[in-house]
Amino acid sequence: MTRTKITFGALLIFAATALALASSCSGPGGPGSEPSPAGTADGTASSEQAAGADLVWEEDWQQAFARAATEHRMVVAAFRADWCIWCHRMEQGTFTEPEVTTLLADHAVMLRLDIDHNGSDQVAPNDVRTLPTVIAFAPDGTELGRITGYARPKRFLASARSWLKAEG
Repeated sequence: MTRTKITFGALLIFAATALALASSCSGPGGPGSEPSPAGTADGTASSEQAAGADLVWEEDWQQAFARAATEHRMVVAAFRADWCIWCHRMEQGTFTEPEVTTLLADHAVMLRLDIDHNGSDQVAPNDVRTLPTVIAFAPDGTELGRITGYARPKRFLASARSWLKAEG
């Protein structure tokens, strides 16, 4: 049997990595506090379970804001990542809840930004520090409000209604 000596430095690196992973994708009460979302056996979304199936999602920042200005709607930008379980849960639960879908379809241009792909250049300017993060903007780019971390439909609706009031 071989013994491995763990140094204090290695332990610190392990702890820092674990902390970074835990804080990078948070749900209510932190990662793992609720079951994984429906989908494949590993908890990721299957291709048949498209996020917000009833919502039309833009994936380009400029196109979303141009459409919002033309249609006189707010932009709701959902920052997410493929590896974020709580992002999948929000997409499959909150964004498919009929009351949420109806409100957003009537009043918002939806923008899905994957921080590892099409949204990487918007993370820093919008101070995105955790996933999921949803930010509502007026068509001129003024931030109306945000939700950081997973939000159940009831919490999301309350926030979205306040965004609509702020937009005027």
